[in-house]
Amino acid sequence: LQTTDSKQIPHYNFQGGNTITKSVSMSSNLDQLIRDFAKEMGVSQRVIFEAALIQFMERYGYGRQVKTLLAR
Repeated sequence: LQTTDSKQIPHYNFQGGNTITKSVSMSSNLDQLIRDFAKEMGVSQRVIFEAALIQFMERYGYGRQVKTLLAR
C-alpha cells in the first residue's frame, strides 16, 4: 500500500464507506506550502492529508486500528 521511496507519496485505498468532507484551519503559510508540494509532486492535497494522518496515527498508538481499516 505504500512505498519506501521518499520521493513517492503513499496512496491508501479505503474499501467501502462514504467520502466525508472535513474542514481544517491552518496558517496561510502552511496552506501555501501544501499547495506547492501537491503541485510539485503531482498529487492531490487529499492524498497528502490521508498519508500524513495515517502515518501520524501509526506513530502515536493507532497502528493496529489503521491496519484493520486498511485490511477491509
